[in-house]
Amino acid sequence: MNVSPEKTVREIIKTPTKKAEFIKYSKKAISSPVPVEKETKETEKASASSSDIKKQFGQFKDALAKFRFNDEDRFDFKLDSQERESLKFILAPNFQAYVFKGSNVSELQGILKPLDFELTADQINIVNALFLLKKNSAKPFYTFLDQFLLKAINLGDKRHIHIMLAALAQGIALSHVKKPVQKFSAKLERDNYGKYLLCFFSLAKPGSENEVYRRICREQALEKMKKGIFLYPPFSDYEKLIETVVKQFADKQTLIQPLKQYVYERWNKRWDIAFNHFHNLFHEICKLKFKLPDTATAKDVIKKLSGIGIDDELLIMKFYDRRNFNAVSHPSQKGRPSVKVSESDLVEYEGKIFKLIADNLLK
Repeated sequence: MNVSPEKTVREIIKTPTKKAEFIKYSKKAISSPVPVEKETKETEKASASSSDIKKQFGQFKDALAKFRFNDEDRFDFKLDSQERESLKFILAPNFQAYVFKGSNVSELQGILKPLDFELTADQINIVNALFLLKKNSAKPFYTFLDQFLLKAINLGDKRHIHIMLAALAQGIALSHVKKPVQKFSAKLERDNYGKYLLCFFSLAKPGSENEVYRRICREQALEKMKKGIFLYPPFSDYEKLIETVVKQFADKQTLIQPLKQYVYERWNKRWDIAFNHFHNLFHEICKLKFKLPDTATAKDVIKKLSGIGIDDELLIMKFYDRRNFNAVSHPSQKGRPSVKVSESDLVEYEGKIFKLIADNLLK
């Protein structure tokens, strides 16, 4: 999926108030199945309503019947503008009430039975209003959508992915359709549109070249941190460290700043600078955890970490020594030129220090 920043305003709706405001200013007005008359013409309106809504019900049925292939060998499907407008009648409350009169329900069920779902993709948000229509507790059209989602859907087809996303957006329970999504998870992971569907089921992994997708994963995860609920399970110790620090110490800038700088420099592959910020992050966590002074040394940290073994003690000493022998900040030490930290150096220390932090500092 490609998004043009010049033509797109992207916003994550976070509250019911924002959702209501978005719907209010973005929904498209539709013509009512019953003409709106002035109060002085109430008698004329009452007589016109019956014939108009009957006519429009016929137009709605004709448009709905178009969602099927003409034959097995030819794809020739297109709704004209009038037919698209006719489908929107189902959004009006008085038209919905008319659907339940007489034999109208059975007539529509007869049209839906041979329906080819992939053809509804462009209009699915409107057609779903029919599938989800209910009177009292009865939903006479829901079974057609339900059977498609559970038994006939092929999530290797982008049109089917779109239909599933639309169903979820309109209230279909995640648990109800989780099995077909799991079944096609491998295909969805390889499809940029399909990956967004995986987000709904905590199956998404942000290790993607799609920058928009990765950003959504990160923003959604960070938004849920206050509740300890994430969009996807952290897939590496690196992600776990970021999420744990932000969750536990969001108000501690002495930790947040080195964390930001560490992530930024690592992302830009400046491994030596990232190493120093990673060390600063570790040192600040220890200071905060054990209430150490600014002058604290590696020995002070080891003394407070009384439960660790000799291997971890040696690791901490080497970590601090490597920080003081990094060319980016210390040109030399005891007459020897310092050595620039490489990617492999950083990754090696990360693998060991991440575990030390998780086991002893961020429980």
